[in-house]
Amino acid sequence: IQILHLHRHTLKPSTTHTTYVRGGEKPMEVSVSMSYAKYSWTKKSPFKLTGYVSKKKYSKESLALKACIKNPKCAGVTQEGEFDFKLNTGSLPVPAAEKTAYIKGGTALTSQGFTWSANEGYTVTKRLNKNTYDNRKKALKMCTKSKKCKGVVKTSKNKFYLVAEGSGKMEKKTGYKFYEAGGESEDLSGLSYTSTSDMVYATVIDKKEYKSLALAGAACAKNPKCKGINNVKGVFHLTGGSKMKPSKGEL
Repeated sequence: IQILHLHRHTLKPSTTHTTYVRGGEKPMEVSVSMSYAKYSWTKKSPFKLTGYVSKKKYSKESLALKACIKNPKCAGVTQEGEFDFKLNTGSLPVPAAEKTAYIKGGTALTSQGFTWSANEGYTVTKRLNKNTYDNRKKALKMCTKSKKCKGVVKTSKNKFYLVAEGSGKMEKKTGYKFYEAGGESEDLSGLSYTSTSDMVYATVIDKKEYKSLALAGAACAKNPKCKGINNVKGVFHLTGGSKMKPSKGEL
């Protein structure tokens, strides 16, 4: 093991010069929207969440996420090791090396080829335009057609309007519901998948290649170790683990 101490020098004040002290490389940040057990989650690494619901440790991602859904005090999950998942009370991610945060969102809705996080009792005031819609399906469809649309708000009068990207935080409001847009989704063999462009899972379960997404989806549904599917230039592989890495042109 090699340890490099780069902060051993004493710096002196200077009115005419600036010293830049070299640190380590900036860690790559990954943020992915996903749905699991009818809830939406934001997966961020390298980050952690603060505050523990309890000292209990879960060995699997699925067990921890299900436990978090059942516990009203749980705002998310942090993966602290390969088989070490803990429930958290805080929802604000904090940078943390070698850790992954799962921030719990609202119940997940799949519609118009996208996954939406349904946040009951919340609204966002900044509208994308002045249009109002009488039904949810129409509003969600119009949102998917605009790159500037962040989601859809249902008012207390059962009317719907589109929300602009960069419109700020959600605000509590009785009788309202905010549908936040997530990633594109695919339904395969009874399971829902959220696709993320330019990212792939780092761990491939085996070397078997599938020629279509449907075939890969059927195989993933039968394999308990399968966590997702990589699309590498039209060739599909089953993946496991939770770590992701950037890769242009792949899903």
